[in-house]
Amino acid sequence: MSVSIGLARNRLLAKIAAGMNKPGGFTVLGTEAAAVLAPSRVRLLPGVGPALARRLGSRSITVLGELQRLDAAAARQLLGEEGPALCARARGEDTRAVDPARDAKSISAETTFESDLVRLEDLERPLWRVAEKLAHRLKAEGQAAGGVVLKLKTARFVTRTRAGRLPSPTALPDRLFEAGRALLLLEATGTAFRLIGIGAHLLLPGANADLGDLADTETPRRAAAQAAVDKLRQRFGEAIIGRGLAR
Repeated sequence: MSVSIGLARNRLLAKIAAGMNKPGGFTVLGTEAAAVLAPSRVRLLPGVGPALARRLGSRSITVLGELQRLDAAAARQLLGEEGPALCARARGEDTRAVDPARDAKSISAETTFESDLVRLEDLERPLWRVAEKLAHRLKAEGQAAGGVVLKLKTARFVTRTRAGRLPSPTALPDRLFEAGRALLLLEATGTAFRLIGIGAHLLLPGANADLGDLADTETPRRAAAQAAVDKLRQRFGEAIIGRGLAR
C-alpha cells in the first residue's frame, strides 16, 4: 500500500497537492500555487464535476488560469453568483479553518495499486483489506455504517462511486466487504482500475451495530468471532491472525 501526502497553506491546496503525484507522492504547494495550477484542467479543482466542466467549457474556460484571471465582477457576470468563489478557489484561496476535533462526517479507507487491476478476483483482495481498515476506524470512532460507498478510480483517472444501504448497521469487515463486493460486481466488467476504496455511508452509533434479531442469529456470532480476533491482534499484533482474503 502507498500513501500520497500534500502540504500546503490551506485545506483546498493540501487536497489538490495530495492528489497530484499518486501513488506514493509528496507534493508541496507554496506561494507559487496559483502559477502551478494555472495550466491545469478545471476538473483538477475539487467540486468541479463533469457538468460544471461542460458549463465552463461552453464559456471557453478549460484551464484554471482562465478562471484565475477573472475579477469578481466578470466572474459574477459570466458564471453567476457562485462565480467569484469559484475563481478564488482556482487561485488556491480557501479560508476554511482546520478543526481536528470536529465530528467526522464520513469514515473511509482506500488504496492505490502498484499496477492496474481488471479482474474481479484481483480486485477482491484489496477490497477486503480496505474493508478491514474501515471496520477498524469505525470501531475506533464508536461508529457504525448504515450503508457503504464504493470508490473506484480508472486507469484514466476517472472516479466512479456506487452506494448501497445495509439491512442493519455494521462495523464488521466481512459485512462491509460483502456490501462493497455487491457494488463492485456492477463495475468489474473489463475496466482497468488503479484505486479502490470503501466508505461508511450514514454514520450511526456503534452501540447499534451487529445486534441481530430473531430472524438473524448469525450476525451476533460473527461479531463475537471478530471481537475474539481483535483481542488476539491487540495482544500479539496484526499479523497473528488473518481473516477472509487476508489469509
